[in-house]
Amino acid sequence: MNTNWMKPLLLFASILWLSATLVLASQTLADAPPNIILVLSDDQGWNALSTPMDPQEPRSGSDFHQTPNLDRLCKEGMRFTQAYSSGSQCMPTRNSILFGVSTTKSRMWENGSKPDQRLFDDPEQTLPQVIKNAKGTFTYKTAHFGKWHIKERTPEQCGYDESDGPTDNKDGSLPEQTKDPKAVNGITSRAIDFMKRQHEAGNPFYVQLSHYATHVEFLATPDMESKYDQREAGERHKNRIFAAMNEDLDRGVGKLLDAIDAMGIGDNTYVFYTSDNGYPNAFVPQGARHHGAWPLSYHKTLCYEGGVRVPLIVRGPGIRANAVSNVPIVTHDLMRTFAELVGSSALALEQSDGGSFASVLKNEGIGKVARAEDFLVFHGKRGDTSIRRDNLKLMFDEKGNLVGLFNLANDPSEERDVSKEHPEATIVLTRTLRNYFEKCQFDKRIRKLNVGGKKPLEAIDSGCLEALLSN
Repeated sequence: MNTNWMKPLLLFASILWLSATLVLASQTLADAPPNIILVLSDDQGWNALSTPMDPQEPRSGSDFHQTPNLDRLCKEGMRFTQAYSSGSQCMPTRNSILFGVSTTKSRMWENGSKPDQRLFDDPEQTLPQVIKNAKGTFTYKTAHFGKWHIKERTPEQCGYDESDGPTDNKDGSLPEQTKDPKAVNGITSRAIDFMKRQHEAGNPFYVQLSHYATHVEFLATPDMESKYDQREAGERHKNRIFAAMNEDLDRGVGKLLDAIDAMGIGDNTYVFYTSDNGYPNAFVPQGARHHGAWPLSYHKTLCYEGGVRVPLIVRGPGIRANAVSNVPIVTHDLMRTFAELVGSSALALEQSDGGSFASVLKNEGIGKVARAEDFLVFHGKRGDTSIRRDNLKLMFDEKGNLVGLFNLANDPSEERDVSKEHPEATIVLTRTLRNYFEKCQFDKRIRKLNVGGKKPLEAIDSGCLEALLSN
């Protein structure tokens, strides 16, 4: 019996079956809840990477450090030219990421803030809890590895299924870590193991890698130290051990990206990379404006741009490769952004004063972040305070005296005070800051703020501020 006539039919049927399988697989992947990975570095300034955060400003990249894997992340994702840490120190930013609130609203504005003064710190209203509240038949698994540094709360209390416990800076410089300086490899390996187990079990996941690098004590692997011993130092960046540690951290990011590729989950996994504050103040002369963070002024612990502007890179589904966004972002925006990506409407979102930038990610970096307030407020360790609305940033020193008004669009170095040129804006921003402090019951700051020897609101009402600016 001649069956040759059946071969075309069988081939056609096979093609139909394969096409249907591929369509079903693509639909399944598209419908699957996304995985989210947050990599948080420590004290890594805006310009610490070899790729400039702002392509229009070459000095927003390092003239000494090499970060090939973060360079790769930039090429495959979106970098933000104006991303900010919520605080100018470690603990305030980590607290803001966890609870989705600003450092003013939480009253956690510096590392020495007392836990009993803290507000909006319900362990049931946290970032991992928000992600676990995502709608669907699936259950997110969550993990935190590395530096915790949040007082009176443990990762497990706050909703993490796995963690390294309530760790602190000292846990990144232990004697037994001589073969793994700053525990970069250990943190990365534990995160990858967690990811593999959840992927094999069919669970979507959120994992946060909070690295100890590049915080003091500066430690690095011997091969990286050797590399930078032989590399010519730059004009702005010269510290060889910091550079080596910085690239050790970069190598950990590369290991993480390779693991994502090996698991085949890159098309359904978001990777966020940022830092907890600006450039470190170690080895910086007291009061030095021009140093490693330049063209940004000063360093961590201060609310100048050098203390709070940080790298931010995001890669994931729907994000155009090698994209650049000029939209200002702050780290307490992460909670609402993650919630939108996973489809969560948890109760914790009601307390969050951050906004989602998910639409910015999906729109080639263009758009606006809708927050409860249309301004950002930053605090320094010594008591300095600043408020940014649009491109204008108003600053007060630790005694509450007016430092100046700066237009970040053409003066990111904050060197030219334009308060007398724009007295109306100075008055409006001063009143806005004063009213915000009252709203948040931030009494300590209200008592400190003064202009011309008076509190801002009194100065405005009495005409003191107008007179001061007109001189």
